Amino acid sequence: EIQVFHIIQESLYNIAKHARARHVVITFDLENGQYLVNVADDGVGVQKKNDESSTMGKSFGLTIMRERAARLNGKLSVESRPAGGTVIRLVFPQHKPEHAA
Repeated sequence: EIQVFHIIQESLYNIAKHARARHVVITFDLENGQYLVNVADDGVGVQKKNDESSTMGKSFGLTIMRERAARLNGKLSVESRPAGGTVIRLVFPQHKPEHAA
């Protein structure tokens, strides 16, 4: 699915631009009819949402990634890990819902 490709592409761009990461791991899983795609890095992480200077929900790239996830009937989340780094998680159903004719 092209939407998944573009979400991963934007994730990698953001990591290269902001994270100062040395490593990135991309995983794909299928559990209970849901695809799970994780893009995890070991960079500096993101600021907390309640921080006034946070750019985590204000990024145009992140907005586009969330819109792409919605096109898949899925959800996108961004989480900082306690040990450092960030995980971008995409979850979407294995089968697209059928549209009424």
